Amino acid sequence: MRGGPLASMRLMSKRMVDVNQSDRPPEPISMISAREVAWTSLLLVLLVGFRAVLNSPPFSLLRWYVAQLGEGARLLIGQPSIEGDIAGNFAQARAVIDPDFRAYDRLVDIFPLIGVEWSVGHGHPRLPMEIPLYVPALALGHESLIYQAIAYALPVMSLLALAWSLRFMNIPLIAAWAAAMVLVVAPIGPFVLESTYPFVALSLALAWRFRDRPVIAALGIVLAGAGRGLALFPLLYFALTRRWRTVVMAVITLGALLGVAVALEPSVLSDFMGRGLDWGEQNAARDDNASLAAALIRPVYAYVLAAGIFALTLRRLETSYWSFVWLSAALAPIAWTYAAVALLPLGAYIWFKGAVCRVLVLIAALALLANGSYSGMSYAVATLALGVGLVLATWGPDQSLSGGQEEPSDPRAKLRI
Repeated sequence: MRGGPLASMRLMSKRMVDVNQSDRPPEPISMISAREVAWTSLLLVLLVGFRAVLNSPPFSLLRWYVAQLGEGARLLIGQPSIEGDIAGNFAQARAVIDPDFRAYDRLVDIFPLIGVEWSVGHGHPRLPMEIPLYVPALALGHESLIYQAIAYALPVMSLLALAWSLRFMNIPLIAAWAAAMVLVVAPIGPFVLESTYPFVALSLALAWRFRDRPVIAALGIVLAGAGRGLALFPLLYFALTRRWRTVVMAVITLGALLGVAVALEPSVLSDFMGRGLDWGEQNAARDDNASLAAALIRPVYAYVLAAGIFALTLRRLETSYWSFVWLSAALAPIAWTYAAVALLPLGAYIWFKGAVCRVLVLIAALALLANGSYSGMSYAVATLALGVGLVLATWGPDQSLSGGQEEPSDPRAKLRI
C-alpha cells in the first residue's frame, strides 16, 4: 500500500473522526414544538368558546355542575368580568387616560371606570412602567369589544400561563397541565386567576429558558418586573454573567414604558413617589400582609434570614438567576398567599435536584394549596421551603445548569411529553 502502515492508520483515524462528527447531534433547540403551540392555541380558543356557550341560558344546568369543581373553575366558565388584584391594573390604565382621574387615586374612586364596585380605600402601589401595558385594552372604555374579549379570555390565559411556566422548565406535558388545573380548582384558585402572578411566573420561566436570546430574555424580565421593582432583581444575573445586550434592552424598554406613562399623565412619576409609596406603606402595615417580613414579626429578622439563604445559593454564578428570583420574593414588603405562584419556575428548577428537594417543593405546594385565603403563613412557608431547596440544589452534585430540565441536545426530544 502506498505510504505504508502509517498512512493507513491516519486514513482510519480520519474516517473515525468523520463518523463521530456526523453522529454528533445539532445544537440544542430551546423551543416548545410547533405542534404543541398549535394545539395549545386551539385549546385556548375552544375554552373561551366553551365559556361563551355555557353562559347561554340552555346550558345553565351544565354550568352549575362545572362550577362544583370549585370557585376557580367557576371563574373559567362564569360571566366575563375582571375583578380581584389584576383589576387594579386595568383601573389605573383607564384612569391615566381619563382627564378627571389620576392613576394613583384611591381604587374605590377609579374602579367604577371599569365597571367594578369594590370599596378599597387605598390606591394601587405599582410602578408606573406597568400602566402602559394595559392602556390598549381600555382605550375604548370597559364596554368595548376589546375589553370584553379580554375579560372572557383572561382566566383561560392565566391557566395557560401557569401550565406554560412549567413547560418552559421542561416539566412533562401532563404533569404541567395537571399542576395548573390543581391550582385552579384549589381554594386559592380564584385569587390566582384574578392576579398577574401566573404571567409573572411565565415571564420568569421565559427569561431563564431563553437567557442566551437577548430580546426574549429582556422581554421576560420587563414583563415580570415592570410593576414590581423587586421582580427586576433577576436582571442582575444577566449583568453578572455579562449578557449586556439583555441588560441594555431591558433598561431601554423600561425607560420607554415610563416615557409613555409620563406622556399620558405628566404627574404620574411624582404621584407614585408621593401617594404611590404611601399606599405601599399602608399595605405593608396591614394585619393580613402575608410577606416573609410580616410573618417574622420584625422585618429585620426576615432580611437577615433572606441574606443568609441568598448568600448560600450564590455558589455557581451561572445558576444565580434563581437566587435573585428567590430574593425578590423573600424581600417583598407586601405579599399575599397567591403571590407564591410566581415561584412556580423556581419550584420546577429545584424539583430535579434530588429527593429532599422534591419534598421541599411539595411542602411549598401544600402550603399554597391548603390555604383558601389571600393571607396567612402560607406565603412565608412556601418561600422558606423553596429557599432551603435552592440551597440544597446549589450545593448538591453539579448535574447540569437546570438539572433534569436542561435543554436537550436531541432536537427530536425538545420537551418531554
